[in-house]
Amino acid sequence: MAADVLLISCRNLARASFGGVRRVRALIEALHPRLLVSQPLDADPQVESHPYPVDLGRKRLLINWGIFNLLWPANRAVIRRVVREQRPSLTVATSMWDDLGLPRGDRTPLVYDAQNVETTAIAERYGPRHPFTRLVARHETAVLRRARHVFACSALDRDVFVTRFGVPSDRVTVVPNGVNADDAPSAATLPSDDPLASRLAGKRILFFMGKLDYRPNADALDILTATVMPALEHAAPDRFVLLVCGGPVPERAASVPAVFAGYVPQERLRRYLGAAHICLAPICSGSGTRLKILEYMAAAKPIVTTAKGAEGIEASDGREITVAEPPAFVERILALTDAPATAAALGDAARRLVRERYDWDRSIKPLWRGVVERLAPAAASTSRP
Repeated sequence: MAADVLLISCRNLARASFGGVRRVRALIEALHPRLLVSQPLDADPQVESHPYPVDLGRKRLLINWGIFNLLWPANRAVIRRVVREQRPSLTVATSMWDDLGLPRGDRTPLVYDAQNVETTAIAERYGPRHPFTRLVARHETAVLRRARHVFACSALDRDVFVTRFGVPSDRVTVVPNGVNADDAPSAATLPSDDPLASRLAGKRILFFMGKLDYRPNADALDILTATVMPALEHAAPDRFVLLVCGGPVPERAASVPAVFAGYVPQERLRRYLGAAHICLAPICSGSGTRLKILEYMAAAKPIVTTAKGAEGIEASDGREITVAEPPAFVERILALTDAPATAAALGDAARRLVRERYDWDRSIKPLWRGVVERLAPAAASTSRP
């Protein structure tokens, strides 16, 4: 089958290290071999690629400036050449900024894979009246109106797109985030030659992972190091240690029992997740759904998270996860530690739910393919001048 669907990413999918990239990679796998991919700098070895030459996101100041990559003339020229020469029947935008590179007046139908409600996330960070919030709201509105179809990460996001932005409900499909459930790590102790083994030995390992320069994750880490871990240390001295995977590692070491692994290879990340006793996610802001929660669930770990952290995931408090706000985290952690059978039951139920509803191959990729296969044949006959 000839490639006839153009997927655009304003971010370098080969270099970026955050949950949204895993979603885009799964989307690419779902649509291969119909796919052309255009992203900054690097060609994708698995699909036909048309990289563009500049990545503003390599340097950051307050925000990831890579979102404006497709305002750069040389980058726009690549996208416009691909559209002109390849004449795709459908364009897939993996962020709301990706349409900036498309030719003005382009009639190729656009599908928008929305990883969250950007206006909500930015308003939480800067406030609803901030100029950047207003810019995001205007552009998100324009993209949603232009899109032939929108993929939302959750029913919650879908409802916002329909009620706040006026997207017709039949043009929104919920395609949740997911994991490769069969590849999830099993419970295991750390081998003695692991570089962190001696610092974690004999402790109950509390696990947190994420990009630590992403505001919701940074705030969650502050809650853990400033509130949760000191209280646990007071209640049960020398019993717990916090293991944090992801970076950048804070310059000042925490004054509580905490080990910062930084960015680690996937195999070591799996090893640390497998060794964890309880996984934590005190997320209090942001939009979309949290891939870290699904990865914890796939590993059959007992999880303590906030209502915001669990948002958009069809898991129930007390059945697959434990939901609490930060003041109650210590109580919940101690209760799970003292009731290992309850903790194990939560983990087992979480893994079953992930396998049934949130596995990329079983449940999620078919949703993407179904919409694209429905739209692309009709698009091919209507998108030409």
